[in-house]
Amino acid sequence: MVELILQKSIDSTDATLALETAVNDNLVHVTRMIMHRGIPFDTTRILRAAVATECLNVIDLLLPESDSASASAAVAEAVGRDRDDIMVFVLMRVDSDGPDFILMKTAFQYRRGAVVKHWLRG
Repeated sequence: MVELILQKSIDSTDATLALETAVNDNLVHVTRMIMHRGIPFDTTRILRAAVATECLNVIDLLLPESDSASASAAVAEAVGRDRDDIMVFVLMRVDSDGPDFILMKTAFQYRRGAVVKHWLRG
């Protein structure tokens, strides 16, 4: 796959498919190589794949390139898979002013505060 990416001029659809394959196979170096080529790709789809495979290195690579909707999709995917650790990882690394993302971050902070209060009482 690496040779194909290096030899062929790929479009955004090919880049998305190649990234998704690399993420599913946990090939972080290939993911970096594709991202550095500057070809646009479906960030939301790749972030969801990274959450599904629990590949924190790829999530960390993608978050700076992500918009509010993509980050929110990653949080939703993590919640859907009952992966609070990944949800927290995304929430703490993204500084977004998107309303949906702000709502999720606020809800998380409220939930975390409620858990701490319960633990202190308990």
